[in-house]
Amino acid sequence: MRFLGLMLLGTLGLGGCAKSPVLDANDLPRVASEYVAIFNDLDSWDEARVTALFAKPSKARAQRGHMQWMHAQVGDCGEMQPIWQVGSARARYGFHCERGDLEVHLRLDKQGNIAGVISGVAGVEPTAPVAEAFKTVLAAMPWSDAVAGQHAWGDGIMPRWARKRGQCELDRVRVVSQYVGMFDLRCEHGNMYMKVAVKKDGAIGAVQVWRPEEDEAVAFRNKPTG
Repeated sequence: MRFLGLMLLGTLGLGGCAKSPVLDANDLPRVASEYVAIFNDLDSWDEARVTALFAKPSKARAQRGHMQWMHAQVGDCGEMQPIWQVGSARARYGFHCERGDLEVHLRLDKQGNIAGVISGVAGVEPTAPVAEAFKTVLAAMPWSDAVAGQHAWGDGIMPRWARKRGQCELDRVRVVSQYVGMFDLRCEHGNMYMKVAVKKDGAIGAVQVWRPEEDEAVAFRNKPTG
C-alpha cells in the first residue's frame, strides 16, 4: 500500500511539473499580422475572432473604437517592418498604410495571446484636443511652481534634467492616437521626447518626458494606446 501511495505521489508530482507553453519565433509576427488583418476588415468585425487573439475579452472590446479612429486616418495597412523586439513575448512593428503608417507594440502571454497592446498612427496630425494640450504644456516649460506647478500634469515636466533643457519647440509629431500624442522636441540645451494624453473632455490627463540619449525602446513602449 505504501508503495502504491509513493507511486501516486510521484505521478502527481510529474503532472505538477508540466512545462508551460513556450513561445517561438513565429508567435509575435503571427499575432501582429492577425491584428492588422482585423484592422483592415473592420466592416466585418468578428467578435469571436478578435476575442481569440486577446488574453482578456475586455481588452479585445476596447480595441474596436480605437481601431476605427486609426483606420479613418490611415486606411488599410500592408507591409510589416519590425521596429524592435525583446525576447519572444514583446515587440513593436510598423505597417505602411494608404495614408500614413501604423505602429503596434505587442506583449504576449505564455499562450501566445495579447496581454497588452499599444498602437498609434504616424504621418497624421494630432487631434485638436491633443494639439491644444501639447501647446499648453510647451508654454509651461521650463517647469516653474507658478505655472506648471499648479497642475497635476506639471509633475511630468518637473524632473531636473527636463528643466535644464530650457524652452522647447516642436521638432516633429512622432505617433498619435485619438487621445494621445508622442512628440520630438528641440530645446535650448538638448532635445527630448514628450507624451501628452488628454481625457475625453479634453483636459490634460498625463505628461511624460524622456531623454533621447536613453534607449529609444523605453520611449517607444510608452507610445499612444486606445
